[in-house]
Amino acid sequence: MDPQSMLESDESFRAQFDKNSATHHGGLTTAVPLGGGRVPEGLKGQEDWTKLPEQPVEQKEEDYGPEYAATFKLRTDLEKLKKALANLNPPLDALLKLRTQKVAADASQHTKFDTAIGKETKKRDEAIANIRSLEPLFVGTDYDINNAAMEEILSGALKELNQEQLTDYMLGARRQSQKIFNEQKALLEKLKQLKKNKA
Repeated sequence: MDPQSMLESDESFRAQFDKNSATHHGGLTTAVPLGGGRVPEGLKGQEDWTKLPEQPVEQKEEDYGPEYAATFKLRTDLEKLKKALANLNPPLDALLKLRTQKVAADASQHTKFDTAIGKETKKRDEAIANIRSLEPLFVGTDYDINNAAMEEILSGALKELNQEQLTDYMLGARRQSQKIFNEQKALLEKLKQLKKNKA
């Protein structure tokens, strides 16, 4: 393209965006409607589209058999248990700090600390109850939720632990969480193999 043609092409392009040009927006002067007020030709009769019900997207899950379904459920339930265990440590840590601070505080502040201790105790009890509520999920599975280590964690959470005892307690809870993670990892490999066998 010669320089003159390039210049004319450039001017023509720029004119489309010049409001004073006859070719501005291709010569159309109709303002673009805002707010969804104008309905495209293909959607006539659906003017009030904002009130139309949402259409759920159907996702058909492939059936890999009962063993796959049971294994998948067990892995999902173990994730719930792992998260429930993690909710035990924060209130126990808070309780130790509050009790320690109460001992050093003036007697006039004891009521404030007692209130805070009560709130954290409630959180602890709710965390324990949540773990207990998961027990039925593991009936008839290969995972024993009532193993000795788990019972030690739940009973230990009810004690007034000092710093050294709390550190040991949290290490035990972490080991239990790691065991659950390892179990989930093994179940994931089993799921992959079951899916592969089904293919």
